[in-house]
Amino acid sequence: PALGLSGLGLTTDIVQAPPIMGPWGYTYDLPADMRLRYAVTLWAMALAGAGLVAVWRRRARATTPAGRSQANYVLLGLAVPVLAGGTTEALLPALGLRVLELSAVGYAAGCLIIGFGIWKHRLFMLSATHVAPDVVRSLSDALLVLDRKGRIANVNDPACAMLGYSEGDLVGQPLEPLVTAGPAAPGEDVTQVRPTPCLGWLPEPHPPESELMVRTRQGDEVPVSFASARLVSASGAESGYTLVLRDLTLRRRAEERSREAGRFNEAVVNSLPGVFYLIDTQGSFVRWNQRFERLTGYTAEEFTKMPATALFAPPHDQRVAERIAEVFTEGQSDVEAPIRTKAGEDIPHYFTGSRVVL
Repeated sequence: PALGLSGLGLTTDIVQAPPIMGPWGYTYDLPADMRLRYAVTLWAMALAGAGLVAVWRRRARATTPAGRSQANYVLLGLAVPVLAGGTTEALLPALGLRVLELSAVGYAAGCLIIGFGIWKHRLFMLSATHVAPDVVRSLSDALLVLDRKGRIANVNDPACAMLGYSEGDLVGQPLEPLVTAGPAAPGEDVTQVRPTPCLGWLPEPHPPESELMVRTRQGDEVPVSFASARLVSASGAESGYTLVLRDLTLRRRAEERSREAGRFNEAVVNSLPGVFYLIDTQGSFVRWNQRFERLTGYTAEEFTKMPATALFAPPHDQRVAERIAEVFTEGQSDVEAPIRTKAGEDIPHYFTGSRVVL
């Protein structure tokens, strides 16, 4: 509405003619060019009024200082030509005063104000309104909205906290310098993947667990998983991208602690002086210690393909099967039976079993 008003106003003011003052003594019998001029001016003023109402409502819904500043510039740009035209065309002549025609000046000033707002606050750049402001604010993950050139158009608070920058520092800046490695596919070492120049990976689909390495303001490199999506305008044109980042630092630490715990448990199991093995309710081996492999002569691959009772020759296998069932029902049991090795040797053992609930 602002651009339409300014264009119509400037066009009508090209044709200069004495102002019409019907109620104040001027004739209504206007030449055709004057009727056209004032008809267009009337529509322009009506358009300006509608624009003022619409932008005022938008300003009332704005939740950020940038959003309110955008609306303020548009409001001022619309109001100046309306006030200038109304003052010089009606108010002052009604008071018997004659002044220079200010409509053209008002329209020009309105254009300059709106143009300054576009330059200063990027009125027509992609903003969070394209991706639902309430959703943006409620996300716990970092969200960046990018334009088609890979510049950051909007960010949420978690993104600022992750990268160590304020919103003002990030908006308008290219994302590329912040990406130090990636994108990496799931399972791929992201630190070994060089970043694709010019963010050429953004338009391509990626699994949700794809990874990037980003650099914070403090210079730290943070591993993040990311998901990207294209933003498409109502006309179907690609207008930008959304990038959702999730910090993997805590997950990596947890995974490392889990690996350390696994290595510790493995060391404890392998340090046991006797035979140890764990079977499931189907009687299949789940875990065992290295002494068990050395004693029986079977490999780990062979253990995964055989039932626990296969280590016992008849009639001991039936008795062992009964004791195993008793462990699952009663919680514990024991049995004395010889283990038959892969070489066919029988070695007597005494087994105690306890139920483990995971």
